This record gives sequence, C-alpha cells and structure tokens, in this order.
Amino acid sequence: SGDTIYTIDPAKQGVPARYWRFMNEKNYDVKIDFSLPYNLMKNGSKLRFGAKYLRKDRNFSERRFDINDDNSSYHGSVPEYLADDNVGMAVPGYPEEYGIYVSDATQISNTYDSYQNLFAAYLITDQQLTRKFRAAYGLRVEATHIFLQSANPSNPTGELQNIDFLPAINLTYKPKNNINLRVAYARTIARPSFRELAPYASFEFAGDYTLIGNENLKRTLIDNVDLRFELSLKPGELVSFDVFYKGFINPIERTFVTTASNDELTFENADRADVYGIEFEIRQNLDFIPALKNFKIGFNMALVTSIVNIPEDELNIIHATDPTAAAQRSMYGQAPYIINAYLNYSASKIKLNARLVYNTTGPKLAIVVRGGTPNVYDAPKNSIDFVLRKQIGQKIFLSFKAKNLLNTKFKKYYIYRDTKYIYSNYRLGRTFSFGLSFKL
Repeated sequence: SGDTIYTIDPAKQGVPARYWRFMNEKNYDVKIDFSLPYNLMKNGSKLRFGAKYLRKDRNFSERRFDINDDNSSYHGSVPEYLADDNVGMAVPGYPEEYGIYVSDATQISNTYDSYQNLFAAYLITDQQLTRKFRAAYGLRVEATHIFLQSANPSNPTGELQNIDFLPAINLTYKPKNNINLRVAYARTIARPSFRELAPYASFEFAGDYTLIGNENLKRTLIDNVDLRFELSLKPGELVSFDVFYKGFINPIERTFVTTASNDELTFENADRADVYGIEFEIRQNLDFIPALKNFKIGFNMALVTSIVNIPEDELNIIHATDPTAAAQRSMYGQAPYIINAYLNYSASKIKLNARLVYNTTGPKLAIVVRGGTPNVYDAPKNSIDFVLRKQIGQKIFLSFKAKNLLNTKFKKYYIYRDTKYIYSNYRLGRTFSFGLSFKL
C-alpha cells in the first residue's frame, strides 16, 4: 500500500505508559549464639545452641499514567506528535478532540502491605569421637508467619504459616591429615518471596509480559544428601569430588498462564522434583613454575540430572498432539551441566589483584507451560568477566570491572516434535565500570 508509517494498536500492544514504583522495606534481625566445649572420650567436642528472630515489613505501591491519543498518525513525526498544539487534557466523553493526553491508570490492586515473622532455635553437637572420626548433628526449628494483603479489599490475601523441624548430620572420616571423607544429610527450606505471593500484576519491561503473584504458594522442603572426598594439597589448594542428591517437595516454578489473552506469567508449586549429580573441583597455585608464582587457577564442574513427573492429565493433553513426548521433564531453573573456571593474579608487593572468570551452563527450563504447550528453555551460554583491584597507600582502592566480555546472546527456545523454535533472542551488551573507595 506504500504506507511506511508505524502505528500503535492499543488493542494489541496497549498505549504508551509510565510507571512509578515505590517500595519501603524494614528488616529487624536479632540472634544469639552460644558455644560450650566439653570432653567426650578424652577428645575435644563442642555443643552449640542459639536462637534468632527476624521481622520483615514491606510496603509496595505503583502509579501508572497512560499516554492516550486520537489515533492520528501525525505523519510519523515524533516532534509533531509531541508538539504543544497536540497535547491537551482529557475531557470525559471527548478525548479525541484534545489530541494527546495523560490519564491516571493506577490500579489499587497493585499496592500491597506484607510482613514476615521468623522465630528459630537450634541445637547442634560437634563430637570428635576418635582421632580420625568426627560427627556433627543437631536440629533447627523454625516457626514462620508470612502475611500479605492488597490495598484492594476484594483481592485475596496471601498467608503462609508453618513450623518446620530441620535435622542435620555430618560425618567426617580423616584417614590422613590432608584427606577428608564426608557424608552429610540436611533438611533445608525455601520460602516464597513477597513478590511471588503478591496477587498483583506487574508489567515486566525485560520480556514484555505481565507477572502475577500466587497467594496460594507453599514453601519448599529440600532433603540434601552428600558424599564428598577432599584432598588438601597445601594451604589454598584443594581437589574434591562430590556425589549428591536433592529431593524437593513443592518446588516453586515460573509458569505461563495459557488462558490469558496476553502473555502472563505466574508462580506455581510442582508436586516434587528429584536432582542427582556429581561435582568436581580443583584449586591450584602455579608457584611450582617460577614465572607464574603469583597465579592461581580454579575449576569446578557439576553434571546434574533433574526429574519432575508431568501430571497425568497434562500428559494426556501433550500426547494428543505429540505421542512421543516424554512423561518427565527437567526441574525449573536446573541446568544439566555447570562449569566455572578462573585465573587469579595476586601481587602483594604492588598491592594488585586480578581475576578472570569463565562460566558456562547447559540449557535449563525457563518457563513451565501448562495445557500441553511446549515449555520454554534458556539456551546454553558462555560468559567471561574480569575484575581488577589496586590498593594505593593504606586507604585508597581502585577497581575496574568488565562483565559479559563475550556479549553472549540470551536466547530462549521451545521444542515441538523435535524441531526447535526461537522464543526470544537478544544481547545485553558488555558492561565496564570503575570504582574508587576510601577507608577511614
């Protein structure tokens, strides 16, 4: 048609808007710890106990102002669009006669108050049973109350109230002074954040979707089992190998709302997730090479398998369009491999430290989609960061940071019938920063 002017369709994209968000949070944290040494079978042991109280109060509010117009093209000219003659005030029933105008589109539902009370107490004993065998075990009790209420009285409240018993045991066998064999079990907990619980819809500018909290979320219980071998070569050097298992009850996942007309994400609990893996780590000084005496390298790699069973009703929907689809999927946010490596340089004489860090992760589930629609995954990505720190005198410190030097693409994709489709694809760019600090 020869029309080269782009216009905004409010029915699809919405009108331009400006958001102001205000958050005020206060944290009160009090804790007390005791340590009592004692002898057991003529070996030094220790009894530790204590308590903690944590209080969080948060007030959040959002103001939104829409920029409306009369659907004129203004010949595609930004200066004409913003000209004084085209800017006016809204008159009820006749906004089109007043050109461009700003209206208050604030929703009371997007304001909420919340608090969290946490009481915790623990008792743990660390016993040196023999010269080579050590045991540490104990129990932590946590009582939590989280409450969240929208300024809109018709909105549901979010509330979480639990008393949890969290046991832990760590057994260490030391056949030689520089070798440790450890077996450990611990139950830990992960609670939903205020934002995850808040039943309020916020527009996420990075991603172009609406994020809605879920007031019905449950906390996540995690059972951790580790078997670890450690070899200490000399101070600052280590070789370790770890086999681990983590069992998640009610893990929290970011999910896509398929019934919404626009892109909406929320948070939901899966029933269970199981994670198995192995991890290898090495930290090594390079001082055995005279020219590299100021350098140190480190390497860490984890290979992980995570399993979440897809609910039967959802699996039936998936099999209706893709009969070969698996009955299990990976856990939200868990990559099958994670690799970290670094090179450190430290020269105490000139008070200079530098670090070059490399990181790569495998594909991981980014958005869980219900109703048989394919899930969205983060593609593997590589990153390199650099940090330099220089001390001048006794009180002045200079720093330089360079992040994302590879300018890696942040790509999301989904797979349907063995074919990969791009969901989003962008680069964040490289970041460089300088810092100056002064110690009093």
